[in-house]
Amino acid sequence: MNSIAGAKCFRELRVYQATREAALRVFIVSKTFPPEERYALIDQVRRSSRAVKAMIAEAWARRRYKAAFINKIDEALGEANETQSWLDDAFDDEYLSKENFEELDGRYQAIGGMLSRMIDRADDFCKHAPATDYRAIVREDEKSLFPDSENWIICRRCTGAAVFVTKKDCAPSVWSASLELTKQAVARWPVRW
Repeated sequence: MNSIAGAKCFRELRVYQATREAALRVFIVSKTFPPEERYALIDQVRRSSRAVKAMIAEAWARRRYKAAFINKIDEALGEANETQSWLDDAFDDEYLSKENFEELDGRYQAIGGMLSRMIDRADDFCKHAPATDYRAIVREDEKSLFPDSENWIICRRCTGAAVFVTKKDCAPSVWSASLELTKQAVARWPVRW
């Protein structure tokens, strides 16, 4: 996916795809590390490499709020740097060949660059302006929560809670009083599902 605007989910982001491939590569090379590193180096490098892609996915879900989006991408960048640090340890301890180290380090350098650009261009990723009232946004592909306001109303008389009732289930006096309340609610809060 080359276009930010064209991405419909986090899996279509090039940075996520690159991070997923890098995490798989870290998993594969860490299988050759000695067993005594199981709970130290192996677990740590695998966890941090997987956390990068998880943070990208979480940032995608939080792009409604620019600050939250930037925070998650920044955390992903931190995890990418942590992964590089663990790879340094694996190389220093001679668990990684120079070729494997350079390949993985290069991948995480590129990922770090992409994440940094995402932070710099957060406005391109975030859906709407900060002052947007999300309750008023109606997407064309969604159905109304209020099926047919001529046949359904919001009734608070019987239970005290707002519930949907049909005309046949409601006393005529309650229906007429509640019909206006329902029309006002539909106009004021275009709730969608």
